[in-house]
Amino acid sequence: MKKNVFKTLTFVVAIVLSGVVLTSCDGGSGSNNGNNAVPTDGILGSFPQKYYDCIDGINTARADMAVGTVEESKAAKEKLAELQEHLKAMAETEGLASIEIPTEFAEGIPFKLVKPLVITNVDERLLTLQAEVESTDAVEQYAAYNYGYLVAYDTDGKPFSTGQQGTYTPEGGSSNWSAGTKGTLTIYLSIAAFNVEGLSRLGKLLIVTKKSEEMKQAAAAVSELQSAAMEKTREALKRMAK
Repeated sequence: MKKNVFKTLTFVVAIVLSGVVLTSCDGGSGSNNGNNAVPTDGILGSFPQKYYDCIDGINTARADMAVGTVEESKAAKEKLAELQEHLKAMAETEGLASIEIPTEFAEGIPFKLVKPLVITNVDERLLTLQAEVESTDAVEQYAAYNYGYLVAYDTDGKPFSTGQQGTYTPEGGSSNWSAGTKGTLTIYLSIAAFNVEGLSRLGKLLIVTKKSEEMKQAAAAVSELQSAAMEKTREALKRMAK
């Protein structure tokens, strides 16, 4: 009995440390597997639900590795590796690179879209996105980093995640952009269970500057979402401890 309680608490701690928070469709704690808590009718289809379920499995495997017997830990390690490989393959298996996400540049950014952002890679905490872009003015490479920030909005226009570390790579190997130069923007969007529902209702992506008002508002909104989810996790821990 004590082992099961310890295992459950270890599972919750692993989830909290990874940035994932326990939620379910009825507001209780536990796995999201097999329920419809995450909508699947958005532009990304069933991917957000499958992402959530995979992360849930990864954290369960990590908990089993920490408190299981030698045999259980070995099986959990193999399961973890299997799930991590499955996660890495999701961009391809879910056809994400073919789903063009509505993308906009904020006013004042000297680039325009040739092709919108698409998801090219899936990690436990980050989605890698790429877009084809064209400069509308001369831009030095070091200055382009200021335009590598991202806000994700749901279909209600509410921000639910942010991205950064955007890199603009011009064609031809040049380090600078002249007006009319085409190239690629690569950027990373933060994702975890507390905002996966927003991802399931993804409306648009807005490329902004680091100190923009949009980025500040999004950071505050994401902080509120995370705080609310952490409070649910604390309540779950209290119930488990009784």
